[in-house]
Parts: sequence; structure tokens; C-alpha cells
Amino acid sequence: MNRNRPTYQQEFDELISEIRSEIVRLKQENARLREENYSLKQQQNPDSAASSGNGDLFHNVDENERLALRQQIKDLISRIDSHIGNNDQQ
Repeated sequence: MNRNRPTYQQEFDELISEIRSEIVRLKQENARLREENYSLKQQQNPDSAASSGNGDLFHNVDENERLALRQQIKDLISRIDSHIGNNDQQ
């Protein structure tokens, strides 16, 4: 048997060491990602978003008002489209 060549046990030990190192690295990355996720959830929290002025524009609008606004927007788009269509034909 060649003494310069690593034995199966040595190869196994090296591979186990690499796996352990990778596990430690992944645990650290997981912890960092959990912190980042927590931070992002805090930023997304509706209570904090509303108080900072970054909340949903239609948060305080009831469903009927939303439907009315939607219809008005559709009408405006239709009028713009027809206006653009009329100008293209001239």
C-alpha cells in the first residue's frame, strides 16, 4: 500500500470536516436571513406602515368607493383611448 496516498479513513475524515464547515456556514447564513426576514416583516407591518405614511392608498376607502373609483378610472382610460384613436386618424 502506498503511504503517500490517503486512506479511506483519512478521506472520510476530510469530507466530514468539510461537511461540518458547510453546516456552520449555512447556520450562520440562516441566522442572517432570519434577521433580514424579521426586519423586512417589521417594515411591512401595516401598523407601522400606516403610521409612517407608506400604507395602502385605499386602506380607508370602503368597497363601494373603490368600485366607483375603478369605474371612473376605466371611463377616463376609455376616453383617452378614443381621443388618441381620433388624433391618429387625422
